[in-house]
Amino acid sequence: TDSFHGTLFSLIFHKQFSCLDTKQNHHDTRKKGLLESVGATAAYQNIEDPLKICSTLNYEEIDCRMDEIRKSAAEFLEISDE
Repeated sequence: TDSFHGTLFSLIFHKQFSCLDTKQNHHDTRKKGLLESVGATAAYQNIEDPLKICSTLNYEEIDCRMDEIRKSAAEFLEISDE
């Protein structure tokens, strides 16, 4: 994928994917930041090698980090889980 939303949905649905660094706009910064925050930087690929798909993503770890981010966001917004 080369989009932020494609990256996010790939993570949510546990896809093995590559996130292309297009070096074109601020979306690349958002994609890279998202991947760093969940420990999935292995999926970030250089545009010169777009067919290389990352198959080493540990979704158990990624899910734990995403849960922490969700919890933090809910606390920030003062939303309870109930």
